[in-house]
Amino acid sequence: EPELPSQQYCLLNRNKKLLTLDLKTCEGKTQALSLIRKADVVIENFRPGVMKRLGLDYASVKANNPGLIYLSLPGFASTDKKRAPIQAWEGVLAAATGIFNHLSLFRHSLKYPPLYTSIPLCSAYGSIHGSVAIMAALIARETYGVGTCIEVPLATGGIAPFASIIIPASLDETVAEDLKPLLYQPGDSLERQQEKLEEARLATLPFGYTDYLCGDGRRIYFSLLSQIVVGRFTKVLGIEKQLYREGFVIASEWLTDVDNNLGALQWSSLNDERKQRFRELVTQALKSKGAEEWETVLQKANVPTAMLRTREEWQALEPLHKTGIFTQMAAGESTLTVPGRLVDVSGPEDILKSVVSAEPKTLNFDQAQAVLQQGNAWSGLNTDNQGSVTALKKGELLRGVKVLDLGNILAGPIAGHILAEYGAEVIKADSSGSGAYYPGLIYSTIELNQGKRSILTDAKAVQGKAIMERLVSWADVVTHNILDDSAERLGVTHSQLQAINKDIVSLQASAYGGTYRGGWEERTGFDDLLQAACGLKARSGSLDSPHWHGHVASGDVPCGISAAFASLLGVYQQRKTGYGGECRASLARAMNYSQLPWMIEENGNSEWHEPRGQFAVGPQLGQRLYACRDGWIFVGTTKNRTQLLAETVTGSKETDEEALVAAFSEQDSDVWLQKLHSVDIGCHPVMSRKAIFEQAEKKSVANEAGYDVAQGTHEFLQWQNHASGLQISMPAPDHV
Repeated sequence: EPELPSQQYCLLNRNKKLLTLDLKTCEGKTQALSLIRKADVVIENFRPGVMKRLGLDYASVKANNPGLIYLSLPGFASTDKKRAPIQAWEGVLAAATGIFNHLSLFRHSLKYPPLYTSIPLCSAYGSIHGSVAIMAALIARETYGVGTCIEVPLATGGIAPFASIIIPASLDETVAEDLKPLLYQPGDSLERQQEKLEEARLATLPFGYTDYLCGDGRRIYFSLLSQIVVGRFTKVLGIEKQLYREGFVIASEWLTDVDNNLGALQWSSLNDERKQRFRELVTQALKSKGAEEWETVLQKANVPTAMLRTREEWQALEPLHKTGIFTQMAAGESTLTVPGRLVDVSGPEDILKSVVSAEPKTLNFDQAQAVLQQGNAWSGLNTDNQGSVTALKKGELLRGVKVLDLGNILAGPIAGHILAEYGAEVIKADSSGSGAYYPGLIYSTIELNQGKRSILTDAKAVQGKAIMERLVSWADVVTHNILDDSAERLGVTHSQLQAINKDIVSLQASAYGGTYRGGWEERTGFDDLLQAACGLKARSGSLDSPHWHGHVASGDVPCGISAAFASLLGVYQQRKTGYGGECRASLARAMNYSQLPWMIEENGNSEWHEPRGQFAVGPQLGQRLYACRDGWIFVGTTKNRTQLLAETVTGSKETDEEALVAAFSEQDSDVWLQKLHSVDIGCHPVMSRKAIFEQAEKKSVANEAGYDVAQGTHEFLQWQNHASGLQISMPAPDHV
């Protein structure tokens, strides 16, 4: 049985050379060892202990290749003795990390069943974290002359965006009185559940984060983050003065955009009648144009906006093909439209070569040896430091790398945060009047600025400009998420930075930036907007009832991590060639990356029939959510073992889904976990954020800097006297 559908197999192996080895035979292991001796990097994703039994773990091979960087991507950490042996299917990992319970703003609090998603978030996060770690280790190898072993448990990589910072009060699952009529009731029909979900969606979203119908019957979505943006929005729609006249805002209609307090409009403080009236005013205004036209007009006015599209519509957008966000590759007799590169770094010639998407090429063993021998760079490195360094800690890999972080909101600061985790010296610079941190956005102000130093300055003032130039001269890397036109005005384009520091590596994270300019790179956007634009919201619900997919989990966080990856590619290139390049990442590319298995079009077809919507439980009975007597579990196994699953659960080899559902409901989850694990079928209880927090190991920490090593899969750090005045708990950065 093929490991993957042919289209996915081709995409995930593009530009690779393929060799088949049977590691269960002496010949296969001998060949693997021979290849490892010539490799710079080894990547494996077996369960902990498998490679050791084969004699192919890091401890067994490092003596023959001291410069080897060895990346292991198990489902659960090798130190997690209870769960390390579990078959870690993507659904099993999603159940363990709370993903199925926290894909929505409200489902879990309203007691709705967990929701299955086929977006492989744990694998997406784990693989990009692993890529960042490899680059950090390669950079360290240039200095210290040794390789290292890296473990990235996919479960740990997938938990952080969903657990985020936890203030004890945030775990209170009390339902507001006005939402109690929308609580899930087992006796509700699917139609009634859908009605409740739609009412809950509209009730929980503030007016600045929701969608509206336009004149062509299509929906458009806005992100109105500040009073300035709200002012622009209502002015373009022509309803600004009407809002003043009807008393929605207590202010003079003669005030400027900067002075008006439309942004202070508190949606939650409005009664149902006033909310309905506001929606009427916006809806009436939007009827004058179609959604795509409004998208263009509002984006031109610098209002973050996106038309709600399907995945097929997203893949067909000409600006995305023009800039390399999408590209084409041959796959046998077919042509696939697939995502382009995740990130880019300009080379010494300052010209980005075209995106190459080549079919995988199959090799024999001798050809594979020749490829590794030709590409191996280790033999020419200065190894004077070998022997003086025995093992590098994660926080030492980027020691000596200096980063100036100019990012704001989430994706930008995430890049600097990741680099700081590896020991880079990061200075976070903000404008003294920028409002860079929004009230209540504790995730940004606390978690994403760990390990950084901070400076506030006005770069538009003479003294501030001088300070910024000194910082740029000091830095190896400058990271930001400023669009091209603003970057030019602020003096932070790559050429402007190079004029100050010829060796500088610059990183720009944007909403729609691709490999090339000339598309939508000047458009503003946030995670929620890109979810609307790329079809993810329609996929999670429908075009008529779009639903968020995991808050910031699909775009902002992977964009920030990929931006860190791009920065390290730039640093490595600079140290090898002397040229500091321009690095680029974007939310659009991160969204494609998160959905990589499904973001494929073949000869006009992009429907792969993966489960979608608000009632998905899994693709088939061997990969599915099941309700037990005391809660839900996810079960994962191959199609050829579904008879074993049925026999274990029902006592019959008949693979009847209804019989399986009924049998699971008759016993507690612990019973099924024990039975299924005994026959090596993967399964895990569906966790909530609260349950993860309650079961995780917790470490009390103080406000001063410290260094510690996590021992389990999930660990939480707790501040009883955090400088913010709050009691804070948050996941340890133990994903690597």
